[in-house]
Amino acid sequence: MQQEQAGSGLLKFYSREALKAYLRKLMESYRAGIEAYAEQLGPLFRDEAQAKQARAASRGWMRLGPLLYNASETDRAVAEVMLQLMEELKAKLARTEEALRALEDPANTALPERGHFLLCMRQGVPERLILDMRERQVEPFAFAASFRLVEA
Repeated sequence: MQQEQAGSGLLKFYSREALKAYLRKLMESYRAGIEAYAEQLGPLFRDEAQAKQARAASRGWMRLGPLLYNASETDRAVAEVMLQLMEELKAKLARTEEALRALEDPANTALPERGHFLLCMRQGVPERLILDMRERQVEPFAFAASFRLVEA
């Protein structure tokens, strides 16, 4: 299963609304990932006893260089990893929701509606927001002129 998520880096937005739209889309991606893992885990947990057993770490892990390798308890290992990934997505979702609430809070009037916002993402979680004052806001082009007739 693959989940499309933001990694780490700086993302640029030209309005608060565009930034909030990105965070909403990111949250939907996390929710979809959580739901997909839950659907795949459902058949593995036929009853509560199996769920508790799966939450216990598999004992079949061995080192393979920097990786952990498991060939003896495949179902349990898959359930263990999926549960861990689902918990990570839940934590990312919670942090992203918190960031969106902060942007939507009417008390945060220090942020302008338009500007150059740089969002620092670290491992798929919004961490810092920078209002880039170096770049001037591009104003829509307006042409104003006056004409007069000159006779020769």
